[in-house]
Amino acid sequence: MGETNVLIHVMTADLTQEDLELFFSWHEGSKWYQSHSLEEWRLKSDEKFARVASTPWVFVGQVSKLSRMVRGERGYTEDRLSPGAVQVIWETIGESLPAVDDEMISKVEAAMRLVNVSWYKVGSREKVVSFLREHVGEKVFVATW
Repeated sequence: MGETNVLIHVMTADLTQEDLELFFSWHEGSKWYQSHSLEEWRLKSDEKFARVASTPWVFVGQVSKLSRMVRGERGYTEDRLSPGAVQVIWETIGESLPAVDDEMISKVEAAMRLVNVSWYKVGSREKVVSFLREHVGEKVFVATW
């Protein structure tokens, strides 16, 4: 199965709410998800995606690209399709733009210590925690690429 990288990004001053909404509108499961035509992609998305991609980020882990389609099939349980650390970080940060604080750092650090029983990689706990400490007080969001 293919994998999708999960990253924590910092909401920088040049990134707008509109940029994020358009970026997430292409992500099934997002509160901003909507169907788009190929023409809309060409006209609107390249610049917005580039803005999101240029923000500071850290690798959290990977999840299955196919998890929604195969969930429940023999052997394909949620804990195999998505590392527990990634699930907790998504629930803690997601796309709600919380500011990094000590409580968030503690939750993320604890999540990164979970045993990974999935088929996918988890990032470095030290790198993720260090990244969050560097960005205390700044808003962050989780994105998949």
